Amino acid sequence: MASVYGVECLLGFAMVGAGYCFGAAIERAVVDGWGDFSIVLLLVFLGLGFLGWRRLSQTVD
Repeated sequence: MASVYGVECLLGFAMVGAGYCFGAAIERAVVDGWGDFSIVLLLVFLGLGFLGWRRLSQTVD
């Protein structure tokens, strides 16, 4: 069973490391001015999701 715990530990370290790198990339993007663009894309995504949900709801009724 010791090898199973070793794999879990390794995966845990990999996930934490990936999260740290992802956070650093997001911080750089916000500093470089991509924060506004990402908010616009998020709003577009939410709007399209809402329209799609309404259309599916009408189809079911």
